[in-house]
Amino acid sequence: MSGSDRILSNALTISLEACSSMPSWLSSSAFKRQLYGTDTYAIEGLEAVERVAGGESRAFCYEHSLLVVKPEAVVSRRLEQIFSWLEEIGFRIVDGVPFRFSPAITRGLWRYHWNAVTAAHRRAVDLLVESGPSLAILVCASGVNGVPASLRLADLKGHADPARRQAGQLRYELGNFNALLNHVHSPDEPIDFLRELAVVLPPEALEGLLGAAQVGQELSAHELARGLAPSLYETAGPPRSLGLADVLRELGIEMEVADVDIGDLLQRSADGELALSRWQRVVLITAYTESVRPDMRRLVPSVSLADWVGSGN
Repeated sequence: MSGSDRILSNALTISLEACSSMPSWLSSSAFKRQLYGTDTYAIEGLEAVERVAGGESRAFCYEHSLLVVKPEAVVSRRLEQIFSWLEEIGFRIVDGVPFRFSPAITRGLWRYHWNAVTAAHRRAVDLLVESGPSLAILVCASGVNGVPASLRLADLKGHADPARRQAGQLRYELGNFNALLNHVHSPDEPIDFLRELAVVLPPEALEGLLGAAQVGQELSAHELARGLAPSLYETAGPPRSLGLADVLRELGIEMEVADVDIGDLLQRSADGELALSRWQRVVLITAYTESVRPDMRRLVPSVSLADWVGSGN
């Protein structure tokens, strides 16, 4: 058992009789498998894959992952770039399903991380993800040295912290703005893949997407863009810049970004002295928000490639 497993197990005891069995190959963490065995989303995600893939469920979970494209990527017209990037790194696209975030989906997706974020973070993310349409993309890639597609995609998309992103990673290439304006989300490991599919997609859409994957459906970046981009862009409204400097210029503020008091701008807006559009507010708030609670540890830490390889899975 890892150190994090021991810490978390001491903090939360789960009766084995209350858990559905989660196979060991789904996660590098025994505690996480036990916890997710009580989570309806994870249970239903596993059941859905087993209905479609049967005895090939392990291979299916290792070869597939989910990429959630958030509203900022749509309104800034980055869909074609995302689809092409997936092809370039060797991920085949099964299909994409448009959806809209709701408070229930948002809290479901980040349920095991948000115990350690501030109230301001929750409000900022709600404002951001409910600002337009999103897209759930199911992707497929052959295994590399036994490492699941979900872990590979999570590594290649780049860190939430802009300072830790690198050229070539998706989040870096889409625009290195701030930790919340990060364009995309993806699950860490197979157990998260199963759970997040069920969080984002209603049962019928989930079954249809998994069925398409099982029969080998594959769409090119061009096909997906042609089929989905026009309607998503129309729903999102006019294209918007996500750069803080651009927003300040739109507001007629001729100052260096480092010299601007964003808190004052937001207060002036709250007082009715400064009119902000929805996306201007999103850019300002995400640049201003303090997210981390230093007194609190995430219930389920993120999983890295090194964690997975070290687990022996």
